[in-house]
Order: sequence, then structure tokens, then C-alpha cells
Amino acid sequence: MPGLAYAAKHSGATKGADGAAPEPGELALKLRWVRGIESNLNDLVVRGERFTTHFGDALLTGTLRRKIVGASEIKIVVSDPFRRLLNKPIVAERHELELDGLKWLLVKISGEGMGQPMTLTYEPRVVAELKKILGPIHGRRELMTRAEFGKKLTELLPEGRRPRFISPRLHDKIPIKTDREAKRQNSEAEGQRGRGLSKHDKLQYAGSDATPAQMEVGEIALRTAESNSASTLVMEALVIALMDESGLGSLTGGTNVLQGEGKGVGAEIAGVAKECSNFLRGEGGYGQGAIEVARANPTYSPAEIATTVQRNQAFLAGGLSAGAEPYERFTSEAREWVEAWGGGAFAENETITKRYEFKVGAKENAWQALVRVAGEVHWRCFESAGWIYFIDEIELLKQKTLMKITPYAQGFLNLKYDHDEGKENDEITVTAWAKAWEAPPGTMVEIEGWGPNDGTYLVSTIEAPLAIRDSEVTITLKRPHKPLLEPAAETETKSLGGATGNAGNSPKSAPNAPAAIDAGLAEMEAISGTPYVWGGGHESADAVKTRKKGYDCSGAMSRVLFVMGVLDEAQTSGTMASEFEPGKGEWFVLYANANHVWCEIKTKDGWVEWEEGGTLGNHAGFLPAGTQSSGGYSARHPKGL
Repeated sequence: MPGLAYAAKHSGATKGADGAAPEPGELALKLRWVRGIESNLNDLVVRGERFTTHFGDALLTGTLRRKIVGASEIKIVVSDPFRRLLNKPIVAERHELELDGLKWLLVKISGEGMGQPMTLTYEPRVVAELKKILGPIHGRRELMTRAEFGKKLTELLPEGRRPRFISPRLHDKIPIKTDREAKRQNSEAEGQRGRGLSKHDKLQYAGSDATPAQMEVGEIALRTAESNSASTLVMEALVIALMDESGLGSLTGGTNVLQGEGKGVGAEIAGVAKECSNFLRGEGGYGQGAIEVARANPTYSPAEIATTVQRNQAFLAGGLSAGAEPYERFTSEAREWVEAWGGGAFAENETITKRYEFKVGAKENAWQALVRVAGEVHWRCFESAGWIYFIDEIELLKQKTLMKITPYAQGFLNLKYDHDEGKENDEITVTAWAKAWEAPPGTMVEIEGWGPNDGTYLVSTIEAPLAIRDSEVTITLKRPHKPLLEPAAETETKSLGGATGNAGNSPKSAPNAPAAIDAGLAEMEAISGTPYVWGGGHESADAVKTRKKGYDCSGAMSRVLFVMGVLDEAQTSGTMASEFEPGKGEWFVLYANANHVWCEIKTKDGWVEWEEGGTLGNHAGFLPAGTQSSGGYSARHPKGL
């Protein structure tokens, strides 16, 4: 039984304590159960009766396989040439089997056709029940350890059927692989973000220069928004709310950073990040988070997003417009703060570190997830005599070795190995008499007298026939692995979409839209957020025929119009100002002058704007209709659109 060594070390541990090592007395009892390699077919019990009572002479052979990789199992082979047993109610009911006081459930019935034997496969009851718990299930790494997530999965079983969960390091946080990686990612993000809210920025709050303390609150807020993958509009909404609700932390006492008219939980300045996260995600008392509000209401302004989340009294009394009015006075200042965070004008891309989650996948069950989550850091999760072990292999290595295997050891029959020069042998197969083998899966044995194979090994698998008591057993031994650090959180580089843009979220075309509109929207999505390159996309007349790595405004628009089938070669914005039909079309309108070009395109949800870069450096990607003024631009549209 795993834990023989640390049971002695922690002999004062309370029996059944949270993750605590078993008591020595418990281990002695479990050790007898977990071996189970001296049992035979007559020891199998179903519904209080011997297995043979139900299956009689049909019973042929049985095998018990205990392991720490995957689930242990019992396989029983019965003769059933006329399918009589297959149609028995006891088989259809997926009955429970008992061996040495341990419970197993029938999980699989297999056969190869007429006249062939039938195989019944059983798994430990706790494993079978964990397999019935399906994903998705999520747990955030900042809120729990890897082992605590594992324990919570076992607690999803009904009370009274939950297994003992053994994990000596239950509450220990494994060092994260990203200590160095995080610094590199932050450095890269800082480089893409530009200056951030440095002390050199002349940012305003309510018409006056912001104080260092206000700058610090803004820096924390925007960094929190970035870590939550907030869009630019949501960032602006957050800053607006901070300005109105707390003066960026400068109101009396400086304690209520985002009070939300009683809806938020409030925060000390030290807790700005938490309160901002609540505002963004709809936690801590907020009904809806800003990210959700913006996604559900793409036409909302930052002020409207803020008032919907905060639900201030004006909103409750007079509706959305009335609620947004107090916030609108901070719109231009908030935009300047967000632009400064991006380096003066929002950078084209940002690198976001995603929140790391332990999870049960949508196509996964709790047992599969337990084994996988443990294996990701070279831990082991296995069932042993009804208990679940979630344990570091080095912790297993601390145990006292139970057996020493020499060429002349009593009861030892054979040792199979495959040693390559320069490569440490990782696995050995041992054959021994059942009565002589005393080390169950998860314990340690020592190999001595076998040259380069000598060393300490972990008992991985024991396979024994349920035929006669003095039988041969096959044991697989593995060298313990050093545990790994927690994996680095994934990063994602995505377009920021400009000061108010929404690049990367392509609107959908209307069902009756011309094919040219479908093609145009797809190409706009594909090139949104590409790097700004002066002259990019029209370095030659036929430059539009291939997609480029960077564009200016007219190069990008030329490419889109070419894909739509209405333009044959690249043109400048000044030329586009006199191209095509005058005025706004039914589906598309181009706005162009000598300096810049952008367009509006009709989607299933109405008109939206799109532009890429430009000499003005205004925006990028898809934007709400009306974001830009069309004053000073010539409106044109391709014929038929």
C-alpha cells in the first residue's frame, strides 16, 4: 500500500483526515486486501453468494490486474455457446462483484461470436462511479491546488460513497513553470503595449492632471482588464466607472473603488485588481460583467456598458440613456487612458496570458481527468482497495522498500529487462510465486545483482490468475520520475482593433446578401489587425492578387475590393474618391479622400464600419456604425452593391 513510509512519519495524523496518510493499522489491513493475488474463482461473491452459484460450470478462468496506471480490473471468462448466460438478468443488470471485501462493478461484456467464450470485465466500484461523472468541469489554478481539484472531483460522488482521498501534498502549490516565462511574457507584452501608464504621460482626470496614486489605480485596472482578455470598449467602460464611482481611488477615504450603488462588494486600494475583476466578470455582487454586457450588446458605448454593470440610480429610474449620462463626461478622458496603455495609439496586437484551469473536458469523465491531471506533472492517481491516491512519485520513493529482488531471492522466478548502452532502463518485468510477492502496486522494491538494472523501482502493475492459490504472478516495475513543475499558462496574441475597434469578431452577412458581400466580410476578417505598412498592398498594380503581411488603408481596401470582384488593381485612397458610383449603395459604401479610405458594409445585424490602419492611425477592424464622421470624405459604391 502506498504511504508505508510517510504513515510512520505522520503517525499522529488523524484517521480519515483531509488528505492525511493512513494509520499503520489501516495499512496492514489494506495491504492484505490490495494484494488479492492469492485469491481464486471460489472467492468471488455476487449478491452474497459464490459466483459459481450463478454461473456454475460455465466459469473457465479469471485474471486480477492491479495497476497504478489506469483502472485495476478483474476479467472473468465463461463458456456460453448458446447465449444463455448473456440473456440472464444478472448480466443485464451490471451486477456488483465482491473479492476479499472489495467491491467491483461489471463494466464490459465482450465475445467473439457463436460458440465462443464470453468475457466479463469488472472495475473497482469507485472508479466505475467516477466514470459516470461527465465534463465539462472547471477549477481555476489561482483558487486551488492540483490535488485539491482532484479531491473535489471525488466529492461529486454521493456522500457515503465517496472514497478516502490520500494526498500528502494536498494543499501544496506546485511551483509554476512560468516564473521565468512570465517575466518574458510580461516583457513582450510591455514591448507591444508601448509605454503603458508611465509617469511621463500627461493624463487627465476631471480636467486636471492625474495624481501618481490615480495613475497606479489606472495601471492596476487596465492590467487586470488585459489579463481578462477584455476588449478595448470594455477597458474604456472600466476606466469610466472608476473615474465616476471613486475618482480613481481619490474620493473620501479612498476605499470604495467601484461601489456600483450597492451592487459591488467594494474594495480597499490594495484590492483594486479584485474589484475590477468582479466588474469585468460579473462576480462579487455584480449582476452582469462588463465583458458579457459588451458581447451581448455590440452597439453599446463604453458609458452604456458601465452603467449597465453598475446599475446606478439614474439607470434604475430613467433607463439606459439616463444612467449613461453621468458617465459620458469621462468618455474622452477614459479613451486617452486606454490609448496611453497601448502606447499612444492602441498597438495592433497584444499578448494575453490565459487563465490556467484544471478541468474535466466536455468528452471526458472524472476518472480520466484525475489520471490525466496527475500525469501532467508526473504524479500518480490510482485506486487501491477503495481509496484514491493522488501522489507525487518522489513521495512514493520515500517509502521503505518492501522487497529486495536478487537472482536467488525466495519465490522469484524470472526477470525480464532490455538494457541499451547509454540509456537507463525504465521498466522491468518480474515473474514470481503469488505467496512470495509482498509488494502491492504503488510501493517500492529494490533490484540488486542485475548490473545496470540495479536500483529502486515502483510497482506499477501486478497480474495474477484467479485459478489456483499457488499461482505465478507477473509484476511490472518502473523507475520513479521526478515530478514536473506546473505547466505554463497558454498565451494568445490577438488584434486589439484600435481605440474603439473590434477586430477579429467578424459580423455575419445577411441571408440574402450578394456573394460579393460574403467574400468581402471574409477577407476583412482575415486581414484585420495586420501590421500597418506605409504603401503596403499597392506596391504594384497586381499586388491585390495575393494577401500581404502588412497594409496601409488603401492597400487593405484594394485587396478587399479585388476579392469582392469589383476592382482589378491596387489604387490609392485619392483615386478611390472618384471611383465607382456616387453615394451610398444598398449593401456597401466607400468613404475616401486624399489621405484615408474606409467603408461601411451591411450585415445581418445592420451596417458596420471597417478600416485597416491609415495615415490618420485612427482605428482597425470592425467598428459600430457611426464611429467615424463621414465629413470630408467622398461616398462611393460599386455598381449593384
